[in-house]
Amino acid sequence: MPHVPEFTVFWVDELAGRAETIAAISADAAVAQVLGEHPNARAKAVPAEAVEGCNRTRLLWEWMG
Repeated sequence: MPHVPEFTVFWVDELAGRAETIAAISADAAVAQVLGEHPNARAKAVPAEAVEGCNRTRLLWEWMG
């Protein structure tokens, strides 16, 4: 079975904001998974290894900024 890459998806809606890791075939597919559960959210995906070792909560706040 081929390896499915992981993406960190930053999302925010009127109630919450999160950064979560999602396995998906592409960044767009990862965002689509989040928007399927949170249709009113704004979301952005980056390769999980790009934020490895970073403070994801701080990155989320900067992205929301």
